[in-house]
Amino acid sequence: MGARGKLAQMSIRNVHKTYSIQGEKIHALKGVDMDIEDGSLVCIVGKSGCGKSTLLKLMCSLESKDEGDIAFGNGIKDLPKVSIVFQEPRLMPWLTVRKNIEFPIKGKLGKKELEKRVTGQLEMLGIREFENAYPSQVSGGMAQRVSLGRTLCYEPDIILMDEPLGALDAFNRKKLQDEIVSIFKNEKKTILFVTHDVEEALILGQKIIVMEEGKVKDSLDVEMEYPRNPSSVEFINLKKRILSLIFG
Repeated sequence: MGARGKLAQMSIRNVHKTYSIQGEKIHALKGVDMDIEDGSLVCIVGKSGCGKSTLLKLMCSLESKDEGDIAFGNGIKDLPKVSIVFQEPRLMPWLTVRKNIEFPIKGKLGKKELEKRVTGQLEMLGIREFENAYPSQVSGGMAQRVSLGRTLCYEPDIILMDEPLGALDAFNRKKLQDEIVSIFKNEKKTILFVTHDVEEALILGQKIIVMEEGKVKDSLDVEMEYPRNPSSVEFINLKKRILSLIFG
């Protein structure tokens, strides 16, 4: 396994996070333990407020943990290249689609290499013809593609996705689910995907982690091949099992 692979493994041990809201302490995470393998697509599900999004923020240092350890590779605590995709695209409205995608690497590559990398993302995500449009001129689904392209252009070791498809209509959601699976298979990235939608988790994930009240309740390996059929007996049975873990 190469250096990138070592970095893209994660070990999370006894992680705690507490917020203080109007003088009241809220325990968002209560001793979370999990292991994420290099090159895996892991989905995290659970009720609202169970700590899913908080955990992602700690993983990419948007917030600091109170206690515990998040290590990468063989005990490495220095962050590898980690990027996060939020539910809303968070594009810069004054920049075109192309300029938004190139933003995280502008000035770090030569002109030809920069153009080649950005063009590759535009073509892979099917938005090349909109490269000169501004965020206000594209649909929500296309804006989320731009956000994903910006993340991939950075070439992170680990991609964190915090309900990135939650605000999309069913058609665009299905298209982006297919694209995420394609990116995972072709790019061999380590992806952590938070969702409240159990069916979406089963369509995407190799492993599904169920969280409850700030802790990991259970984890399940998903051995179905891609693309997955939500009407299959195996899919339906796994969905029932996960729903029973969340709501049972």
